Amino acid sequence: MLKGPEFAHFCVRCTVVPEAIFSFFDPLMSGKTRLDRWVRWVGYGLFLGLFLFELLNLLGILEVRLDYTWRGRVISTAFVFLVAYGVDSVMRRWVGKRLSGWVWVAMILLILVDFCGDVFRLYLSVGWYDRFAHALSGPLVAGSLFLVFRDLAAGLAWRVPRGVVGLLAFGTHETFSVLYEMQEYLEDVLFGSRRSGGGMDTADDLTLSFVGGALTIVACVLVDALRADRSRKRPTS
Repeated sequence: MLKGPEFAHFCVRCTVVPEAIFSFFDPLMSGKTRLDRWVRWVGYGLFLGLFLFELLNLLGILEVRLDYTWRGRVISTAFVFLVAYGVDSVMRRWVGKRLSGWVWVAMILLILVDFCGDVFRLYLSVGWYDRFAHALSGPLVAGSLFLVFRDLAAGLAWRVPRGVVGLLAFGTHETFSVLYEMQEYLEDVLFGSRRSGGGMDTADDLTLSFVGGALTIVACVLVDALRADRSRKRPTS
């Protein structure tokens, strides 16, 4: 069992890959760069295009087949976009900072994975795809929420430990996970979509999302602390 300095050294080594990922996405984290703006507008266009395509199918104008229902697709796409846009508006008003481009990238990936699973019939034809989608949603959503709460904490001068920011992000992530499963359940009850897959499938989805989200939050807290420590130690000219 690792103890004392050995455990600390092990934790630092475990943050090397996440820190490299954070550094790679640094240009997308400020919310103010040209790349940020480009990613934001790509996100707007993609969400609008998906929403219109899904709405046309829901209205019967297009007749593309999918695994579940177009009603569920419209709700999911609209919900993800409205939450991201709403958070962006709140941050701009409260802290004078836009949602980072990395968060828009994560939301784009989140909705595209779900969309492709439905439209290309992967959820029912590929046994592991549903688990893959839920496992991926944990890091995407939890990591995005950590960035949001970190920026809010800095902008509003919250005097809270970095771990509290991580707990806020993780708790919000778990709330969204439960809301998604509730959407599936209500869609089954109200419209007979058979989307929820029963109790075992729901438990499996929540567990995968929980584990992915928890590991991501731990990595984010460690990397953010390490970067802050190195920034303080960096000599100033």
